[in-house]
Amino acid sequence: MSDSSAIYNSQTQQWDLSLDDKKELIYVIVNTNSKAYSVLRNQIYQLKAKNATGWLVTNISNYSNNDPQLTSSTKMAWFCLTNTKRTQQLCGNGDVQYIAASHGKPELTKGDYTPYLIQILETIKFTDDK
Repeated sequence: MSDSSAIYNSQTQQWDLSLDDKKELIYVIVNTNSKAYSVLRNQIYQLKAKNATGWLVTNISNYSNNDPQLTSSTKMAWFCLTNTKRTQQLCGNGDVQYIAASHGKPELTKGDYTPYLIQILETIKFTDDK
């Protein structure tokens, strides 16, 4: 993902993905005789904490850069929260899901820690920076 994946839209007053990241799909193949399921590779979530706002972007990695078809993958998350005074920021990243696609339709929500990460991030409160 590029640094420009999360872009602030002043008209909607929300964070958004770049046009390229918003449209990018990958195809999960469950086995050689099965059909492909298209999945959005990138998603963005708005974060609203007690005295901060920000974004969380998820990206499903593709083990083969030359072939958009994969049998399994990892979902990564990047986030940034900025306090309301715009004097402090907390950013980070890490794996939030392993997607195994071996039999039948892949379970894209099973084992996904994205909702829990969002809940944790929205409990953060920045201390006064006087």
